[in-house]
Amino acid sequence: MPLAWLGLGYALGLFVQSAVSVPFWGAVLAAVALGAGGLRLRLAGLRIGMALLFLTGGLLGLARPLPDLTAPDGLTALHGTETALRAEVTGAPELAGGSLRLSIENVQTPGPDGWTPVSGKALVWADPGPPAVDERRHPYLRHGDEIVVQGFLDAPRNIGPFDYREHLAVRDIRTVVSRAEVISVTPGQDSGASLLHRTRSRLEDVLQRSVPEPVAPVASAVLLGLRAGISPETYADFRKAGLAHLLAVSGLHAGLVLGLSLLVSRALLGRRYGLYLIAPLALLWGYILLAGAPPSAVRAGIMGSAFLLALAVGRMPAAVNALGLSAFLVLLVEPLSLWDRSFQLSFTAMSGVLLLGLTGSAWALERTSALRERLPETAGRALGAAIASLTVSLGAFVGSLPVVAFNFGEVPLLGAPATLVAMLLMPAFLIASAVTAVAGLAVAPLGEALGLVTWLAGTALTELAGLFAAVPGALLTIDGMSATWVWAAYALIACTGAVVSRQRWLPAVSEAIRAAWEGPSHSVERLAVLGIAGVLMGTVWVAALTPDSDLLHLHVLDVGQGDALLIVAPDGATALVDGGPDPRQTGNLVDALLPLEGLRMDVGVMTHGHADHSTGLLGLAREGRFELLLATPSLADEDISWRTELDALGVGVQEGIRGMSLTLGEHVALEVLNPPLPLHSGTSSDLNNNSIALRLTYGEASALLMADLFTEAEYGLLDAGVDLSADVLKVGHHGSATSTSPELLAAVGPVAAAVPVGAENRFGHPSPEVITRLADAVGQEHLFTTADDGCISFASDGERWWASTGCD
Repeated sequence: MPLAWLGLGYALGLFVQSAVSVPFWGAVLAAVALGAGGLRLRLAGLRIGMALLFLTGGLLGLARPLPDLTAPDGLTALHGTETALRAEVTGAPELAGGSLRLSIENVQTPGPDGWTPVSGKALVWADPGPPAVDERRHPYLRHGDEIVVQGFLDAPRNIGPFDYREHLAVRDIRTVVSRAEVISVTPGQDSGASLLHRTRSRLEDVLQRSVPEPVAPVASAVLLGLRAGISPETYADFRKAGLAHLLAVSGLHAGLVLGLSLLVSRALLGRRYGLYLIAPLALLWGYILLAGAPPSAVRAGIMGSAFLLALAVGRMPAAVNALGLSAFLVLLVEPLSLWDRSFQLSFTAMSGVLLLGLTGSAWALERTSALRERLPETAGRALGAAIASLTVSLGAFVGSLPVVAFNFGEVPLLGAPATLVAMLLMPAFLIASAVTAVAGLAVAPLGEALGLVTWLAGTALTELAGLFAAVPGALLTIDGMSATWVWAAYALIACTGAVVSRQRWLPAVSEAIRAAWEGPSHSVERLAVLGIAGVLMGTVWVAALTPDSDLLHLHVLDVGQGDALLIVAPDGATALVDGGPDPRQTGNLVDALLPLEGLRMDVGVMTHGHADHSTGLLGLAREGRFELLLATPSLADEDISWRTELDALGVGVQEGIRGMSLTLGEHVALEVLNPPLPLHSGTSSDLNNNSIALRLTYGEASALLMADLFTEAEYGLLDAGVDLSADVLKVGHHGSATSTSPELLAAVGPVAAAVPVGAENRFGHPSPEVITRLADAVGQEHLFTTADDGCISFASDGERWWASTGCD
């Protein structure tokens, strides 16, 4: 199973890379060395190739660059605003919770010169009554239509323990448009995709007409993956019973269709000429297309097709190889699929079918062969089919259980027995739903007649869900389950399987250990071993012997339209000044720069209460990321509920006023220059003018961090005789014309300046006048903006400063 080990190692490498930074070329060279050495040793008879392939896959995963899920797009700059968008509908719109849910891409926003393209995709929750389109049924919208929609744009919010924001980011969606109204619809051109979605909608209409309530929405969910019409009560029963996965077409469904159809086809046709593989292949892809070809099911279809191809070769181990190769190729093309819940369910369910379900069914059939032989032929075959079906479904359930627990924070304790019983009903329900939908398209009365059969099977399934859901303690809630526990769960499953099958692999492992202990017999093999060991040891030594930096680092993080500054002292002490508008985005950026120390920082500074500065910082504070939080004194009409919340969480909050000084580590100081006492009042923006301004010093080097101060507060600092001289200037208020007066620049005398500002922001920041003024003061080559340069890093040894972009 070499390819299975390669795929597993690659997936694990991708996962580790998300938390640990590894040099690209170092990982590639180590992977090549391991691969070549492993092949050479394999040819020499030293059987450690599987372990080396696993390590090679892991190193390749570490070397594979990952896209940044937190990177802003053009739409993120519009978060918190209401605007009109012109866009193209992608996928099939659905009615859900009294709203119309649809995805859009190829977005344009209104501008002075007409519609302007902007990057990004969005999920829209719109009024359920869009403009009617001739010859279409409600809700009228289809894949490929061009619409104009008006609504409020914001970042997605998580749903309980489920990281919904990451779930959408994997699909390149970072914006949700809520309370939206579809203003106009322009029907799109017919295409293969639009024809597929139109057929799917027609099949749903047939089921709604032909199958009595409340089973019709369940039939649409199981057959087509359209579950918007399911009542909250029915869905709650399925969730508590551990059967919610039956209501969303995914790899689990594809795995079950493949496993069950393969068993039936093999029983009817035998293994002659491999013909028994054709029907499962046709049924698998027919079902995937019927369900609208969701990405999860397509990936499962690819895996299943590779599995059938491996069976055609005639070796069961090749099937596991095919699964590993399929996963490897999917992750190679789109590595973010590893964080896609649908991919996780697809892969783990298919693995469960192959490694647990089919193996278990063979074992169970062997143990019950005597019993089945004593029964009449028909009864014996029926019992064998039932046993095989139950073991295959159990394999899929166990395989996907850790992923379900991690993503949804719940473990249905009765999920296994509920799934076992449900699998007795699912084939009949699926077949009846499909036949009803297809027959109803041709002859409506025939569809209605067959709909009664579908209703009977669906009623049995929904009653089963209600029965198991009513059992006290049926659903176990799991709080704080980490990805490490998921890997540990699969390691436990693998170890259990290894113990059960030890008679097959133990002799080979013993021989490999003996050969490894004695060493290769030829000089070439010895050189290969030494080469591999040298590469690995050299990599470890380079990392271990790299001296700690004695530099102060000031990172101006790219958080879009907002401020977030990370300060790292030479001895590792850390401070975060503001946190941008999104705690998850800022947390990921901080963790990437501080993979070990970033979990808890020494100081957090909230310069003022505007959301583009405070939301991310307060979110991190609620997670316990700071020892101390420094905040400006509250104004009379300012919301201070967060102070009570943080106090209850044990986070110390201290007010920052002029004259206060904090020591960061042993050699770095943060001096508070603003606000004064008494606070500014009656200005054009008291909240901005009372924000905390800081002077950062390390030896002879200094930086001035101006928060969002307007010129009124700048003149107050100048009139008070405050020392504003600094080498580096963090420009105030995102480069707005309200700040950075000529008098301030003359007092500071900076040699470099950084402007935190979002690309294509709705405020028009930075001001061209201010940019010109800054360029004249520091030179264009020493003027940076996060909109143009991304993350900006300044480093100092206490005398000089160095600037770089990218924050590597």
